[in-house]
Formats: sequence, C-alpha cells, structure tokens
Amino acid sequence: IQDDTIFIQNAFNYIFRNEKYKSIKITRGIYKITDTLKVPYQSTILGEGITHSILNFIGNSKNAVEVRESLDTPNALIQGDTTVFKDFSVIGELHYRNPFEAFETERIRLNEDNTGILVDSVLRMTFSNIRVEGFESNGIKFSNTYYHKLSNVFCNKNKVGLTIDRTSTSIEAVNCEFRLNAQGMIF
Repeated sequence: IQDDTIFIQNAFNYIFRNEKYKSIKITRGIYKITDTLKVPYQSTILGEGITHSILNFIGNSKNAVEVRESLDTPNALIQGDTTVFKDFSVIGELHYRNPFEAFETERIRLNEDNTGILVDSVLRMTFSNIRVEGFESNGIKFSNTYYHKLSNVFCNKNKVGLTIDRTSTSIEAVNCEFRLNAQGMIF
C-alpha cells in the first residue's frame, strides 16, 4: 500500500493557503498515513462513510490528526466558523487489539502523544458519523477548547475513548459510543 500522507496533507495545505476553499472530500478508500495530518481550522472534511473513507495511521507514534490555525504556529484559542468532520474513520495501529489486554494485562509501553484526533485551543467543531480506534493514548482529546458537538461518534479500542481536560467546556455528545477502550471517558 502506498503512503498517502503527502497527498492528503497537500490538499489540507491548499486550504491553509487559500481562504476561498474550505472543503476536502475524502473519497472511498483506505489511505495509509505515516505522519500527523494538520487540518485547517474552519474547514469541512467530508468522507463517504465510516466504513468507506478510512485514514489508516501506521508506523508512527505521533497524533494522527491535529486541527490547526496554521501549519507552522501553535493555536492561540482561535474563533471563527465551525470546523466540520463528517463520515470518515481514523484508525490507529492497535485497532485489532483488545485494549484491556493491551494496556492492562500486557503492560505495553504507552505513548501519550498517540491520539487519533487532537483538538487543542480551537472553538466550534462538529463531529458527525466519525469512528476513531486503535490509539495508544486517546481516541479524541479536547484541550483548552469550547463549544463542540459530537453526534454518532464511535471511539473504540483506544486507551481512552474521549478525553476532555479541565480547561475545556460546553461539549455536547449525542448518540455516541465509547466502548472497548481501557477507559471510556476522562473528564
């Protein structure tokens, strides 16, 4: 399987450079990703369904997807239009493992920087019909962030399905599933 990281990141980079374009469609397929994808804030990432559009994160211990204000600088609690993730999956290397066995019984060395989707210092995101599984740290992690909606989000087979740190508030989750994780949610 070819490495698709650079092709997908180049599509996101186009949005970073061109404010006029704000949407990326992830067509049907399994895409091999080997480095963190930096997704532009205030964009729409639309797949064709959680079983059809799959970002398969392989061979790296970093975060799979980070929502960013720019490619080069850290976020500074940015505001604006809503960022939308809809109808795709982010799969990590441990998706085939029972998390209790992997994280508790076998005592594997955990990488705390291996999160499926990291949302740090970003306001207003909508997640709809998203699957995140197989990560050593978190399926989805919210840090210093506010006003998010999760609908039909499935976080399975991660160390922690959903983490919301103490500096994050106003996160609504409807019809979501956090199961088969070593821990379902941490607030």
